Formats: sequence, C-alpha cells, structure tokens
Amino acid sequence: VNFTLGACRQLDACRAFRTKIYRSQGLPPPPPARQNGPFRVSVVQNKRFPDLERTVAELQRKAVPGGELEDFSISFVSWTPGKHHESMQTGNFTRHMEIIASTDIHVSGAGTGQMYQTFLPDGAVHIALGDRLRRRQGFMEEYMAEGAPYIR
Repeated sequence: VNFTLGACRQLDACRAFRTKIYRSQGLPPPPPARQNGPFRVSVVQNKRFPDLERTVAELQRKAVPGGELEDFSISFVSWTPGKHHESMQTGNFTRHMEIIASTDIHVSGAGTGQMYQTFLPDGAVHIALGDRLRRRQGFMEEYMAEGAPYIR
C-alpha cells in the first residue's frame, strides 16, 4: 500500500505542486537549501508542543554554554496572530512562502504546524517533534514527508 501523497514519488507530483504554488504567488521556486552554515532554522510554534521556544533555548544553552550556535540562525515562527511572541502571521500567503523558501531546517510539533513542509527547498531538513501533550507519542503528518522525497 502506498501511504505517500498520491503519486508524489512516481510522478514527482509534490515538486510540481510546490513549483505551481510558488509561481501562483509570483515567486520563483525556492533555491536548494544551504549545504554550509549558517543554516536558517525555522522553529514553528505548535499547540502540541507548547513550550518549544523554551526547549530550544535550553538545548542551545546546553550545546554551547555561554554562547550561541555558530552555524545556525534560529527564527521562531508563529502563524497565529498575537501568540507567545511576535507573530509572522500577516494573512499574506506570499510572505509565508517567502519564509518557507528561505528555510534550511524546519522544526515543528505534530499536526498542522508541519503542513508547510511540502514547500521546503530541495535538500531542506524537516524535524518532526511529535505530540508532547499525549501519552501515546504520535507524529501525524509523516506521510507528507514521505511524499516529498526532496526533503530530508
């Protein structure tokens, strides 16, 4: 049974869909993700991982005590207006695509926070953190990544 997004692997349909969406917004398809730092990281606020910003800050402190990660430029993205920190939600879908096009590493909890992963550049990395609020861990949208072979 093929659980990927319909024909994404055989027909490269996800890449064609991604290109069509970018062009519909007057944007070129995204250039490939960077292979050398600094890597542009978008950490997406998600209701299933409510303390994500704090968790990332703690991990960074543990990785580099008293400093910052040299090879990573981390941005926190909230698509919901007025939640937790400055929202990037403007209602402007073109702006959303510009943010995703300039993302090398996309980090999100489970659910709709992962839905933009199909629009990531070739070679970008998607990190699915799962659902921190449920006892039984789940990742929900993993079929999206399986259907988009150009992301890791």
